[in-house]
Amino acid sequence: MANKSKKEKLKQLEMRQNMLDAKLNAVVTLLSNRLSIHTWIQEIITKGRTESGKKKAMAAYNAFTGDKNISEVEQASKMDHSTLIQAIEQWEEEGLIYLHHKEGRSKFYKHIVPLR
Repeated sequence: MANKSKKEKLKQLEMRQNMLDAKLNAVVTLLSNRLSIHTWIQEIITKGRTESGKKKAMAAYNAFTGDKNISEVEQASKMDHSTLIQAIEQWEEEGLIYLHHKEGRSKFYKHIVPLR
């Protein structure tokens, strides 16, 4: 009985987290549209990259939706592993992505605003 109670509490906590994520996403999207930060973010993401590298970086950034781990983002964006790791460090430092959650050793990042 105690296990079921813990499972129910965990499920409720997860539902609350999802609701908070949805609300946060809505607020950030509203603010980003209002402040026109898409161009600023895109400049940071693509700075110093070749045309091919810019496309890969944009694909990687947009793939960080919180439901893909780093390996999956690497495959989706066709970005080199070491380049992606460097980008993650830079983007996290710039506040463009954040660690959404971990599952075992896998890390799942989420971008603050999706780019068009």
